[in-house]
Parts: sequence; C-alpha cells; structure tokens
Amino acid sequence: LEFRRVLFRSRCREKARLLEERYRAAWAYSQAARAMSGRLNTATAAEYERLRDAVLVARDKSKEAHAALERHQDEHCCE
Repeated sequence: LEFRRVLFRSRCREKARLLEERYRAAWAYSQAARAMSGRLNTATAAEYERLRDAVLVARDKSKEAHAALERHQDEHCCE
C-alpha cells in the first residue's frame, strides 16, 4: 500500500514505471531466495542448482532495476 502511494505521487511517469519495475524485481528476488531457503535441507543437487540459478538471475534483475531508477533520477533530477 505504501508503495502505491509513492508511485501515484510521482509526477514523472518514467520514474513511476521504474519504481514499479524495481518493486517487482525486488519481490521476485525475495520470493526466489525464500523458495531456495525453504529447500536447503531437502533439495537434490540438481534442484539446488536450479533454485540457486533462479536466485542469481532474480538478484541481477533487481540490481539492474535499481540502477535504472538511480540513473533516471540522476539524469532527470527526479526525487
């Protein structure tokens, strides 16, 4: 809910889009890490590698989304 308030207060549509993208990427990363941690003691080696790879991909997407938002804010002086 708080995220939605920040999103709708933004006057810059691109910033709002990037905020949404960052939020979704962070959420996906969180969910991937949670899925992996829930299976640490029971996953086969192949399952663990698949879960680990999903976490790494989600982490990279989250970092990229964060960097894109920061670049936009720096270039356009969006607060």
